[in-house]
Amino acid sequence: MIAYEGREPTSYAVHVKRYNSNNDEPEGANTYVNLLTQICWPSVTTLSNDLFVVVFTRYAAGGAIEVDGQVFDVSGNAVGSQFQINTMSTNQQIKPRVAAYENQFMVTWQSNLQEEDILAYSWGVYGQLFFLV
Repeated sequence: MIAYEGREPTSYAVHVKRYNSNNDEPEGANTYVNLLTQICWPSVTTLSNDLFVVVFTRYAAGGAIEVDGQVFDVSGNAVGSQFQINTMSTNQQIKPRVAAYENQFMVTWQSNLQEEDILAYSWGVYGQLFFLV
């Protein structure tokens, strides 16, 4: 399974393409994850219960860049709503990565100016663990 960003006629889109167990033949149609004016850095992982999760960045209010996620079933249908992953809602949160173990997944990302005692330009790596019920 791969996630990639693609340019559509009027915006950017995140797509997911599933492959067979040998990873040599595509299975099914592309899944559109999201269609916004600016999104990038998608990452995808499969979960143990025939679900997969995709994470990506998007522009938010006030010029911030946030990390969002969406869970899908094996047919590419959204399960639940799109959700925000980062806990800080200002500045820039970029380059998310996701990994899974059974029904939980960990998302990491880079965040700019998240700590209060930092210099004017400072990046750190942050993460959050999610459990599916």
